Amino acid sequence: MVESAVLGFSILTLGWIIQLIYSWNGKTEIKKRFLILYGLGIALLVIDSYITEMMYTMTVNFICLVVVMLLLIRLNPTKTKPVKVKAKIKRRR
Repeated sequence: MVESAVLGFSILTLGWIIQLIYSWNGKTEIKKRFLILYGLGIALLVIDSYITEMMYTMTVNFICLVVVMLLLIRLNPTKTKPVKVKAKIKRRR
């Protein structure tokens, strides 16, 4: 069976390759796929650090995971439609 750290780093590398290809096309935005793969890879590193009892590494990776989740929330806000309000104003003469 593949260790979770090796799998995590493989997923991280795949995410970076996707972001690199995206940036070579002249785009500067952070790709959502990159963040998802990065978060999944970091989650696997957190699990591996917990299993091997490396608490400092687990804490740092967990902080990175929280930052990635916050970025995903920021990039994918709930889409609300703007409300159009028509107001009739009567002018006094």
